[in-house]
Amino acid sequence: MYKQQLAREKAALIRRNSLKSFIEKALSETSLEYELEENLFYDAYASYSNSKLQYYIFKLRISLSKSITGIVSIPSSCTPAELKQFLDLEKTTGNKRIDSFTDICTANKYDFYIKYDSAKIYSDFEKKINKLDNGFFRIKSGGIFEQRMMFVLSFKNELLVSFRVYYDEREEFLKALKDFVKNYVKKEFSDYPELYECVEKSSLRNFWIITKKVLRLWVKDRKTSTIHLERLTRNLQRALFENNSRIEHIVLPDGMRVIPSRLFAGCVNLKSVMIPETVETIEKEAFMDCINLRFINFPDKLRKIGDKAFAYCDNLVGLPSYIPHCEVSDTAFLSDWGCNPNGVFDYDSYDNDSYDSIIDYSDEGNWY
Repeated sequence: MYKQQLAREKAALIRRNSLKSFIEKALSETSLEYELEENLFYDAYASYSNSKLQYYIFKLRISLSKSITGIVSIPSSCTPAELKQFLDLEKTTGNKRIDSFTDICTANKYDFYIKYDSAKIYSDFEKKINKLDNGFFRIKSGGIFEQRMMFVLSFKNELLVSFRVYYDEREEFLKALKDFVKNYVKKEFSDYPELYECVEKSSLRNFWIITKKVLRLWVKDRKTSTIHLERLTRNLQRALFENNSRIEHIVLPDGMRVIPSRLFAGCVNLKSVMIPETVETIEKEAFMDCINLRFINFPDKLRKIGDKAFAYCDNLVGLPSYIPHCEVSDTAFLSDWGCNPNGVFDYDSYDNDSYDSIIDYSDEGNWY
């Protein structure tokens, strides 16, 4: 038994050294900026059994831009063909390089994440926004939240509008803001509904954060009782629909990446939610206490489900026992009945066409 163990350790050591040399030689022949870190803990654990040799033993850091680094754990099972895909990143630039890195890791089922130099990204972006300032607007406040930034811009008459910008949408936002300034620089906004009307007509609408105040003024101005989220924007304020007992079916807007915390918490009559493929994060307590929620889908790009996101949603059916590449909090599906049931979500168990409309309001008081 001891000799067999030594033989396995020796084989693992040879394979590790061979892979390390292979990776270093291949990467050194490119202009990619990289670091290769050896993960001794997993390697030592892997060497005890041939069945464990799939565990990660190297951590590769590739510079995707001046402020963004891709970090991937390379397993001992890595093949020359798979490594060549990383070398091909040399041929791409900008967002395309980041997307390619993500696609490679996902296709080969590698553990990976993107590391941002958030302070530098925010500082550089704020300078670019200030260059567009000609007295028509100014930055009132701003902040960094994971992979996105939030800016509150003050327009004429001190009217404030909040915007959320993801890191890979910076140029798109600058272009939208530049066009908005060009089209409305001579306009004096008298009140919020007038300003909101102009924002909604411009490409800034894709970055506009919808708050309770916005909804109240928007509906009052439009004289309508129906809100279509996909028409307004994809940026929604946290707890926007909290404790709303009128909502039964939700179809979230395409392009949305984050479902904010407590967005639909306490919506006791909510029965189904359709989440677009673009959503990457469901924040904490987003659907907590939605006691009648039964149907929900989890998109392929989903990377994180926060604390108590679906706590006490005891009527959910067909929950998956595993969501690939997704960090799921231990309390995400907290329930009085214990852990969630096993199984795969059944997309055909209900008719999607019956949920085309979203949120019918006939009483403004139910927003709060």
